[in-house]
Amino acid sequence: MRKNSVSDFEFTGVKLALIYRDKIVVIRRDNNPNIPYPDMYDVTGGTREGNETPMECAFREAREELNLSLTSELVIWMKNYSDHPQGYFMVCNIERYHVDSMRLGNEGQYISLMDLNNFLKSENVVPFVKARLNDYITS
Repeated sequence: MRKNSVSDFEFTGVKLALIYRDKIVVIRRDNNPNIPYPDMYDVTGGTREGNETPMECAFREAREELNLSLTSELVIWMKNYSDHPQGYFMVCNIERYHVDSMRLGNEGQYISLMDLNNFLKSENVVPFVKARLNDYITS
């Protein structure tokens, strides 16, 4: 597993790609013109609260958005990005019991498992999420 060090990097948030076999957990964003990327496919994640570490931020967002309890052993890749939006992108491999326990929180229209290749080909995916997932795949 390759994990970039956290060091003193200031970050604003985290995105977390959850992979189950050849599928990715996606959240269909709310169709609200007042939010970034309305009605697009996204992965779980959000803004840092307080002095959270990247993993604490990612795991809190997974609990809030998907009702999932995750542990650091599941993280197979993480990278910090200093460009916009500034933050971390992480990838976790999850198991069937994680998929079975997922429940949509208070953000998004629905959650689903999408074929990873279809996700990467879709024009309706948050652009920086797709780019960062490609970074993982090609690393």
